[in-house]
Amino acid sequence: MDAKQRSRRDFRQNIAITLLSFSAVLLLAQTQLYNRALELPSFRDTAAVSTPSSLEDSSFTAPVRVAVSGSYGRYGSITLTTATASEEFSPLGSLLGEVLGSAQVYTACTQADLLSALSGPSVYYDFLTSLPLSILGGLVGVEGDDSIFARHLVVTGQEGDRVQLYLWDHGGRTLTCTTALSSSILDELIGRFELGNAMFAFDAQEDYAPYAQALSPLSLFLPETDPALPLLTASSPLTASDAILSALEFNPHTQTRWTEDGGTEVIVDGDRTLRIREDGSLSYRSGGSQALTIGHGGEESPPLWDAVTKTHSLLNRLLPAESEAKLYLKSVSRSGNATSLTFDYQYNGVPIRFSSGTAAAKVTLSGNVVASLAFLPRQYHTAEETSLLLPFHQALAIASQRPGAELLIGYADPGEETVSPQWLCE
Repeated sequence: MDAKQRSRRDFRQNIAITLLSFSAVLLLAQTQLYNRALELPSFRDTAAVSTPSSLEDSSFTAPVRVAVSGSYGRYGSITLTTATASEEFSPLGSLLGEVLGSAQVYTACTQADLLSALSGPSVYYDFLTSLPLSILGGLVGVEGDDSIFARHLVVTGQEGDRVQLYLWDHGGRTLTCTTALSSSILDELIGRFELGNAMFAFDAQEDYAPYAQALSPLSLFLPETDPALPLLTASSPLTASDAILSALEFNPHTQTRWTEDGGTEVIVDGDRTLRIREDGSLSYRSGGSQALTIGHGGEESPPLWDAVTKTHSLLNRLLPAESEAKLYLKSVSRSGNATSLTFDYQYNGVPIRFSSGTAAAKVTLSGNVVASLAFLPRQYHTAEETSLLLPFHQALAIASQRPGAELLIGYADPGEETVSPQWLCE
């Protein structure tokens, strides 16, 4: 090999070494950034989080009550939703996304373990209803298990240098797992909140204790700072039937329609039937080849997240756009190819309950087909007046006559023009 060939060989080797060195530096930097992400106050490691597909309806949110506990008190809020634009929930949502996204193996524990976790530095989430982790995770941008349900979630650093997660479905199943997050992240978040005197029924002190401890243990109270909630005006607008037909993909020119003696308008399109009652409620039944679908290809059941968000989007198309209350998922279950969903209304995180006890909407899917739908569109607006609640101590004493019940603040809608916040015992 002459000098010229050796020179070329050395040049190529130097280039290769340089490229390998550069790649090694990039890999090291990437690894350090990944490890560092668990320590950053932003909480979000986007490379480690898988976002659910088909997030079609950005208005799909859930009411959530939270409590942030530290060494010198407890912050609490009962007027939050998971909306990403919420500055108050944003850091809490980021934390929950990181926790669910890095959760490891779930193991059974006791309700006492979960309550004990709340005695130290912790963050508590209550979604008002038990939902699959695939839905709770989707609300904060991560994937989750369809088979694990939770309503109450506790994030704590008591178990050492890693954050621990506790789940309770408000029934008979309580689970726990370790996550990849450092406890220092939890400490940093707790330090952002002004800790006050929020309390749970199970740890109520002094005069409250005899009454509170008769209730569901995770009833959350803000005894000196209960919110001054406004009255709401409500109506069931009779939306033009053509708009409803369009939303449900009926032929707008169908001539098979009539009005029953009670005032219910009946519209038939092929094997599908729609009833619009005088009170504004709708009922729909499908059948045949003209069936309404939720947009998922094929006849198989869509992923649960898609089924929920697309059904929510369909219902929103039947609602007046200017209503200040939003629909939220109250329950979802799946058996074989059938998916059952119910929805209720919430106003700024506070649930609205119909005095009749019925849900705002009930939908059954057969695969991706809307087999049936019952819905009462209600339009809510904020009134100028606020409502005075029964004093907390009195409400507590009354609710204690129903051992195990939960005492909470919500709106009670009797079907009239004015809806007021009240103490509810459920």
